[in-house]
Order: sequence, then C-alpha cells, then structure tokens
Amino acid sequence: MSGGPDVDRWWAALTAAALVGAGRGRVPAVPDALGVVPRADADAPTALLDAAALGGALQLAGAVPAPATTTPAPCPPDAAPEAPPRAVQVLRLVLTQPPVGRELRDALLERWCAAVAAHGRRVPHALLPALLAEATRRPDVRAAVLGVVDARGRWLAARRAEWSWAVDEGAATPAAADDAALLRLPVAELVARVTALRATDPGRGRRVVAAVLPTAGAETRAGLLHALSGGLGPADEDVLEAALDDRAATVRAAAAEVLDGLPTSARAARMAARLAPLLTVHGLVRKRLEVAPPGALDAAARRDGLGAGPGGARDAAVLSALVTGAPLDVLTAAARTDPAGVLRMDAERVLRAAVRRAVVARRDAVWARALLAEEWDAAATAVLPPAEGREAARRWLAATPADVLASIAHALPGPWDAALSHAVAEAVAQVAADPATTRTLVLPVEALGRQLHPAAREPLARARDAADRAAADAERAVERARDPQESARLATALAAFRTRARALTDLTQHLSLLATTDEALA
Repeated sequence: MSGGPDVDRWWAALTAAALVGAGRGRVPAVPDALGVVPRADADAPTALLDAAALGGALQLAGAVPAPATTTPAPCPPDAAPEAPPRAVQVLRLVLTQPPVGRELRDALLERWCAAVAAHGRRVPHALLPALLAEATRRPDVRAAVLGVVDARGRWLAARRAEWSWAVDEGAATPAAADDAALLRLPVAELVARVTALRATDPGRGRRVVAAVLPTAGAETRAGLLHALSGGLGPADEDVLEAALDDRAATVRAAAAEVLDGLPTSARAARMAARLAPLLTVHGLVRKRLEVAPPGALDAAARRDGLGAGPGGARDAAVLSALVTGAPLDVLTAAARTDPAGVLRMDAERVLRAAVRRAVVARRDAVWARALLAEEWDAAATAVLPPAEGREAARRWLAATPADVLASIAHALPGPWDAALSHAVAEAVAQVAADPATTRTLVLPVEALGRQLHPAAREPLARARDAADRAAADAERAVERARDPQESARLATALAAFRTRARALTDLTQHLSLLATTDEALA
C-alpha cells in the first residue's frame, strides 16, 4: 500500500486476518494515521469488512494517508475510451497473477500497452494505481505505460511523489526540457536523454554534447560521444575530431569508434591513405586480396586511434582499425571488383570482422547483402530495409536454424510480421528436441517475447511438446546410463530440454494473451 510503515503493517495483518477468518483471529486496529474512527458497535466480521473496505479504497485511489490540506482540482475528462473487457482481463492477470515468468512479464506488459494505445484506448480507472505502481518498480515499461494512462492516470500520479514520472507525458521526452535543464541531469539520465534526442533532433543533441564535454568527467564524455552514433552526420565531425585530442584514452577511443560511421570524414580519408598501399592482389586463377603489415606508426596515426598492442597483436589491431575506419571502396578499388568479389578474395577471412563493423556502423546495405550472400550475419540483416531483412532471415532460418535463432531476436527490429514469426517458430520447433544443440543454443526468450507475432503460437506449442518428449527420453536415458561421463552428458541434455520446455510454455502463453488482446481490440 506504501502508506507508511504503520499502515503497511496494518494492511498485512488485516490480509492475514481475512485469510483465517474473523472468528479465528483478531481484527487489527485501524492506524491513527488514517484518521478514521471505527464503529464502536461493530462485531468482528463487520469490523473486518469495514477495514477491508477502507484499505481497498486507499489502494484504488493510490492514496498515501496524510493530514488533509487542500482539496485537489478535479481531474479533467479522459480523451480515450476504456479498453474492452477481455483486454482489461489480460492486464488484470498480468498485474495480479502474472501468467508468464519474469523474463516475459515486462515484454507482455509493454506489448499490451502498445496494442491498446495503437487502438486509441486507455486503462480503466480501477487498474491505474496497480499499473502506475508496477511501472514505478520497472522503469523500462514506463514509456509504454504513458501511452494508456490518459488524463486520469496523470492526475492520479500527481498525488504520489514516486509516480511523478507519469504526471506529464511530455516530461518523459527530451524535447520537454530546455538545454539548461538537460545539463543539470545526472550522468546516466543525461546520456539516455541525449541518445533519445538524437533520433528526433540531432542538431540539438550535438549542441548539448558540445556544451557538456569541456567540464564533464571522462566516463560522461565517452558516453555522450557514443550517443552521437544515432543520427550521425557530417555536422558531427568537428566535435568528434576535436575529441581525438582528449586527455582520456577512453574518450579518444569513443570518438574514433563513432567516426568509423562517417566514411566521408577527414579521419576516414587519412585511414584510406594508410590502408591503400598495404593492399595487393595475388594469384592468376584464384585471386587473393592480401594486406601487408602496417609498419611504423607516427603521432598522427596514434591520434587516429591506431597502435594498440605489442608486435603482431599490434599489427592485427592496426589493420582491423584501418579497414573499419577507411571507406570500403578502398577495398573494391584495390581488388578491382565488387563487394561480393572482395569477400571471396579474402580467403583467410582477415578482413571479415573489420568489414562487418564498418557495414553496421555505416548501415551500408550493398555490403550487407554481400555478407549475407555468404553466411548468416544478424547485424548485417538489421542494416537492410525491413522487408529485405526479414526475407534474408527466413532464408537463413531454413538453412541454419540453430545459428540464426541465437542472434536474430536481438538484431532484427520488431515486432515482426506473421510470416517471419512463423518461420522463427518453425525453426525453434526444428531444434527444440535436437541433442546437438543442448550445449550451444539458449533460446533468447525475452527478446522473442518482444518480437514474435501471435501467429507463432501453433509451431511454438509443437516445439514445447517436442522439448517435453525429449526431456522424458533423456530422463529415462539418465536412469539407464552406467558410464559416469555418459550420464553427465545426458544430464546436461535433460536440463537443456526442461529449460526449453518451460521457456516455450511461457512464450506460448504470452502469445495467446497477446492474441486475446488483439481480438478484443479488433
């Protein structure tokens, strides 16, 4: 109830008394803090019901008992209609008796709020206190909750200090505060606000970063520079170039990493000038693109972030940094071929990791397609237009399901459409009972819960049943095993199958509840 220690203890004691019955226990006295005088002539059952009504009213109002001062202004009317009863039933279940494990609870609440907000509906008044309290405990869901509380929710939030985050929906967005107010925020919140601001107003975000850098600590400076990765453009180059001279190595490294995403920058041109002379093509029939050792590094190279590690380790790190930092057309020019040809000529895969980093930093779709033509690469898939990325994921799911499942949910933006979700669920069904994957594949349950469409329910239910059967088979095999090593291997598989079965049960229930919500809102 969060109404002070005395009130909290009273409510806990009252709940216990209600469970055993008024005839078997003492009804706790109403705390003085509530300012309520119980009826003197009430018997025990009546006193219990009176007290329960009082406490229930306090919970419903989200009120903290306090001496009366001034009467608050009436709440303005809500703009949105209430969510339909079946959708509300799902929310009540999530808030009072969570039907899924902790991994999926936040995802279920966020997606429920997103669906309701998308249909222009709101939470019923009776559930607002519980929803605001839940979002106060779980900051990650607050943005979604703000979309469904409407005027009554914000009015109610003003009655409790800990709910102040919901008083004004605009207060949750960076645009609601002026630059001076942003500069007064704690470090972690400042970096988060600037990161969000870069998605809507990159110029303002850059101005805030430039204002903070001269006086901030090294950790803050590095965090703010990383925030410039969002909405990165040529206008950010001056701030990042200046940071290459920062006194802190972590800040210089952050500036260099962000500049890797700007292939038109002066640093990229310097990296290209260093890399191009090192590239040579060997072979007549089976051509290979080889990279020579970088040699001695001058002060300018070290300023650009080169030179970490001794000897061979240093050479490998320098080459990797050069390939990541230089425009990728340096490679195609040296090899006289297209991106796919460069990757084929990189026979020993010396360049692959650095090329991948550059592709992701610059969101280069041409090179991403070349990478995906050879192998599954979740990060490259996320660079492509959404429809093309989903198609690439479906193609690789059919070819290497276990490899794709380990990474797709974290890399490919969602929520996904029905077709990709069904393909992912079919891949899960394919590997759920496969002993070869018990040591290598842990299903990303929370991420899948945020991405999957309810259409994936049926194949996920099949996958759950397959995992259950595999667990039963493994349990019998463990009982029969005589060799200790074999028994240990089987026990590992048994634990993996049981974990998968539990996770898939939760995921199936999660999607069923989302489907119920969608059907109610339709």
